[in-house]
Amino acid sequence: MEDLMEKVLTLKGVPIFSHLHFKELLAIASIAREETHAPGERIIRQGEHGYSLYIIIAGEVRIVSQAGGEVVPLATLGENDYFGEMALFDDAPRSASAIAEEVVKVLRIDKREFRDMLREYPAVSIMMCEVFCRRLRTTIERVGV
Repeated sequence: MEDLMEKVLTLKGVPIFSHLHFKELLAIASIAREETHAPGERIIRQGEHGYSLYIIIAGEVRIVSQAGGEVVPLATLGENDYFGEMALFDDAPRSASAIAEEVVKVLRIDKREFRDMLREYPAVSIMMCEVFCRRLRTTIERVGV
């Protein structure tokens, strides 16, 4: 996926970016880097400091959390899903690990470049926060808190 327009189209299909305008998608696409991860590879590790958001282009990623010595499965994500988004906004350690279930292709967006881009397109952060809030509310309702 070397083409910038392919990245824009991919981003448009991702819920946190689907409501953005073309120029905003183009700005994000220009800082997104493609990576490939092998089956079983830990893309992010719980407890480590994170600096990137990942968008799945192809493959499946298992999200797990280590709690009291036990590995707890949280989700299985696929194409157009994303993980690691909190790292763009805070400096806390990762709350879970992400493991490639098969060969996985992702777009990685790094915090430093993302924050630089937000100076020119601040509306992106507002739109993302709205999606994060909806996602958190859904999780809270599901858990019953």
